Amino acid sequence: MALRKDIWLTLVSTLGVSTGNPLSLMPTGGKVNEQAFDAIDWAVWQARQYGLRLMVPLTDNFDYYHGGKFDFLRWNGFDLNRARDEKNPAVQNFYTDSKVVDSFKDYIRILITHRNPLTNLTYAEDPTIFAYETGNELCGPVWKDQNVPVEWIREIGRYVKELAPQKLFVDGTYGVNQSHLAIEEVDIFSNHYYPISINLLKQDIALGESRPSSVF
Repeated sequence: MALRKDIWLTLVSTLGVSTGNPLSLMPTGGKVNEQAFDAIDWAVWQARQYGLRLMVPLTDNFDYYHGGKFDFLRWNGFDLNRARDEKNPAVQNFYTDSKVVDSFKDYIRILITHRNPLTNLTYAEDPTIFAYETGNELCGPVWKDQNVPVEWIREIGRYVKELAPQKLFVDGTYGVNQSHLAIEEVDIFSNHYYPISINLLKQDIALGESRPSSVF
């Protein structure tokens, strides 16, 4: 897939991650703060004016002020936070507990189907947003363990593509997990190369090139 060199691509984490505080899009599970869309709508509209293209993460691995996967866990009865429970196996319930997954999918639906009054396009329709990412630097209970289940990525990918069939879908696992390469729903794999590591980049490129041809 070739991209025009004159189009700037950027990842804007806080556009898609807005949970768990009174000013966020979803302050608590199932509750929507419509006013929170004002800033998001404006940012998407501004990106459109300047020819930017946005890749939008849907959550975050961390327990940040603007939201993350721990919000969905807490809303569904799992008393967990990253500072205390980073290595607690129970954090895997974000990927495996049906109530948590459904709660996350409900948030995705609310975000992606929202119609921006400044563009009169939904976030599923607006070409300014070219991709949605499962989440920023997603891991399992151990930092960088890449323990994000194939079944979860496939389910979230199918759901995003049902809502926004024209969008690319990004595996936001922190690092390229070889077991994810055969997931047909994934269009882009990601990693963060800081500190800079050319060797890691080359390894990831080789992994990408080894992807089964049957998924294309």
